[in-house]
Amino acid sequence: MAVLLLFAGFAGVLSGALLFTNAVEWAGSRLDLGVGAVRALLGGVTGALITRQESRIVPIPFDDLMDPATGRTRVRMVDVESDSFRAALSLQQRVTRADLADRKRLEAIAGAARLSVDEARVRYAPLGSRG
Repeated sequence: MAVLLLFAGFAGVLSGALLFTNAVEWAGSRLDLGVGAVRALLGGVTGALITRQESRIVPIPFDDLMDPATGRTRVRMVDVESDSFRAALSLQQRVTRADLADRKRLEAIAGAARLSVDEARVRYAPLGSRG
């Protein structure tokens, strides 16, 4: 009887691990977390910011990001000249001066942000100053 319970328990643990792994992989693909972030999670990495450095996924522990003097996160600068930054920037939807000047576009932006047109114009004016 004890052997049967041992095997049943073992089968339960394996089934649970399989379901967890499949669920995490599904969430990673569904939420577009990226294969590297999912691998880090499956590898037991916790309490870390998942970063992409050049072509590698690099987890940075949250403790390494904190400034001990202020208790706040240190500012990490982005290399705005890198190919990966430029590629990511080209894929973003950005609010421009033309968006703020065009009543229909501004109404759409305001509606998406659940703001009035005037509130949206004020809120996004600094973004529109970039072009």
